Amino acid sequence: MHIYVKLMKYPVDDRYIEIILAPLKKETPNSTKKYHTTYYFKKTNKKKYINTLINYTFVLNILIMYYDLISELIGLIKIYEQESAPSEQDPYLFGLWLNEYYQKTGHASIPEPEWEGKLNGRSADSVINTSLVHLYKYARLHAKAAIVNTTFSTPDEFIYLISLVSFGSMTKTALIRLNIHEKSAGMQIVNRLISNGLVEQAALDSDKRNRMIHITPKGAQLLNESMQNIRIATMKVTEPLSHHEKMDLIRLLTKLENFHEEKTRGQL
Repeated sequence: MHIYVKLMKYPVDDRYIEIILAPLKKETPNSTKKYHTTYYFKKTNKKKYINTLINYTFVLNILIMYYDLISELIGLIKIYEQESAPSEQDPYLFGLWLNEYYQKTGHASIPEPEWEGKLNGRSADSVINTSLVHLYKYARLHAKAAIVNTTFSTPDEFIYLISLVSFGSMTKTALIRLNIHEKSAGMQIVNRLISNGLVEQAALDSDKRNRMIHITPKGAQLLNESMQNIRIATMKVTEPLSHHEKMDLIRLLTKLENFHEEKTRGQL
């Protein structure tokens, strides 16, 4: 059922304007007269009242047209409120939840992408793994370009310094594990940083075999001088993504990283 406002071209008398609300049907106004609601407004206020009435009628039309959709949406919001924490209840997160909900219930809300080899049986897992490896290589290329003409010989060295600045001094073992390196490879990186005077080590009172690694003033200065180029390199990797796409990607990558961190804990 639709409702419309009709402003009669002729006044009922000299003081009033007639407004008719009626179901929008194919029949003539006379044949649907019993459904009409007629309002009379003084001419002096006609613009104000007509605009108000038209606005209300427009909203009512929308509610009637999309009643089923609005009813279903309200039901989904109730489910979302029950399943999510109060801190997660915002429109954007609701949209993400809605997508997952439809996937769980068998509704394909987002069409499945196409990829090379899909018709020949290449799996989504294969595509994801290949893309992650390729992106790592692209990121390394940009990172190497950012440290040209600096003391850094590899991107891993400035990543280790960033780790020390972000999380503070730590043991060699903790620093190597944080950056997911095997012990031998991590030790080589730390030793290069020590040789170049970018970090220093000090023995622990509790364990003389382990050493605490601290960033030196020289290392902090070099890192600060290189950060602008490093930021540009990181932006180049994600350049085509919008802000929302980046947030989605962070959530997915964090989920993967947390899973593997838990699974491999103690193995490195």
